Amino acid sequence: MKAATRRSLTAAAAGSSGQVRRFRLAAILLLLIIGIPGATSGSAIGLSDMFGGADPLSATAPVVDDSPLAGRLADRAEVLSPVQLTRAVRGYRQLPLVQRVRLDKLLAAVPTRAQGYVLKAFAAGHPVDELVTFAALIADEDREWLRTRLNLLDPAVTGPLAFRGVRVRQYDDTSCGSTALVLARALADPIYALMLTTGGSPGTVDESADRFLVRLKAEEQRVHNATNLLWPPLVGTPPWGLRDLMNEPVMGLGAQYHWTITAQWVTAGPVAAVVRQALAAVAAGYPVPVLIGDAIPRHYVLLEELHDKVGTRLAELMGSEAAMVTTGCAGAIHVGTCACLTGRDNAKVRRLPDLTGMKSEVIIQKIHRNGYDHAVRNSGVRIVEVEGMEQMRNAASERTAMMYFLGAESGDAEWKTEPVGLEQCLQVGKAAGFPVLVDAANMLPPWDNLRKLAALGTDLICISGGKHMRG
Repeated sequence: MKAATRRSLTAAAAGSSGQVRRFRLAAILLLLIIGIPGATSGSAIGLSDMFGGADPLSATAPVVDDSPLAGRLADRAEVLSPVQLTRAVRGYRQLPLVQRVRLDKLLAAVPTRAQGYVLKAFAAGHPVDELVTFAALIADEDREWLRTRLNLLDPAVTGPLAFRGVRVRQYDDTSCGSTALVLARALADPIYALMLTTGGSPGTVDESADRFLVRLKAEEQRVHNATNLLWPPLVGTPPWGLRDLMNEPVMGLGAQYHWTITAQWVTAGPVAAVVRQALAAVAAGYPVPVLIGDAIPRHYVLLEELHDKVGTRLAELMGSEAAMVTTGCAGAIHVGTCACLTGRDNAKVRRLPDLTGMKSEVIIQKIHRNGYDHAVRNSGVRIVEVEGMEQMRNAASERTAMMYFLGAESGDAEWKTEPVGLEQCLQVGKAAGFPVLVDAANMLPPWDNLRKLAALGTDLICISGGKHMRG
């Protein structure tokens, strides 16, 4: 069984830098973005579709409730990216009946904590026979073991990547591209990650730090050699070599990558557009290598989990528990409202905007009504307008999902009473058990307002990056 798993080891997995060169975005930008225009097989899911109007995942994914796989996929979202979830559903539908029954039985026998990783390996292209072997190796392990052996990059942990104290990084001056490829594949394929971390023999000496380092260095070198055909290895990995390997089905990425040169000194427009495409791809679950440098691009980094890392940094600056970058303040208000309605219940998420059996009311002071509160209303909620503290307390009920608070004393409506202040609103929300969302689009500058809002214990703070923060 272990030998069968070993045979799946092929190309690419871990790390980011080594020596990270400082670069000046304002002075350079010669970026080489690896984009994703379509899938390597089956229906294409690409950037051209992403920016064409309809959401590619919702448009191409099967109706999950029709499949016996649906509940498992919905409950394993913490392991599978949106793209991997879609590929798993599609792959399941394409299996012959006999293989589909085998996969159903396998998933039924595997502990819940391991099911997501089995499905992720299936999404990466492994046949059911290899999934059976993989499941036998991981079934008895706890969540911490699965998280550390099957993920070289853990979005819940900040700082340098490491396994058993060994840094996951490039180990010579010209292998940054190879290291990005290794990490990209390990992010997509848990069987490949397991081969790197344990050698396919969990619980043996092969899982030691020394053996892991040997495997990591050897894999980086093997990938470096594979991407440098007809190209001097001492110069590093050429963009086309990296692209070609990313497009190999064995990588398990399910996409067709291409490379794009952007130069800020030509025009800022294309740079911004390409970066937006790259970030959209990352958000969907595609790892995206980027070649950066000063006058000459010479170092690869991997845009993966960038969204979460940016959120972590913003939370540190604000003094809040967490932060998330959205499409703007209106987007933040909408997402925040939906989160208050559904919590972590995936069944409720799929039912929106049908609020049957859910909390369905949002309290808003009449003075705070404005055109942007449509971002609250379009989730399907009923707005409950109040004036004064007494009406606010009386409006709070078991149907209240949240309170919307406009962070400025202005609005589209006339009012008869003075507004209830934020601190008082927070007290009402805490007593009644519902969160308070503050629309702080007009509260910058001063920048201290963000930290003040967080220090007050505000549940949700929505700010505009496109206005006072200049994007």
